[in-house]
Amino acid sequence: MDAGTTFDSTDFRSTLPRFTAEAMQANRALVELLAAIATRKGATPAQIALAWLLAKNPWIVPIPGTTKMSGP
Repeated sequence: MDAGTTFDSTDFRSTLPRFTAEAMQANRALVELLAAIATRKGATPAQIALAWLLAKNPWIVPIPGTTKMSGP
């Protein structure tokens, strides 16, 4: 995703301020830094983000790809 990414009006992300073109442009430097760290570590940006969460607090349990508390 980048500042040019748009979402259909029925897409939930179209209502979130963090997905506006301005917000995505402002966060680009952070995304690029995360990618550079991942490259240096031989990891993906997602792996670095998960490692950061795990190091933040011992009680945080990230569940990648989960969007709902209930099962299918």
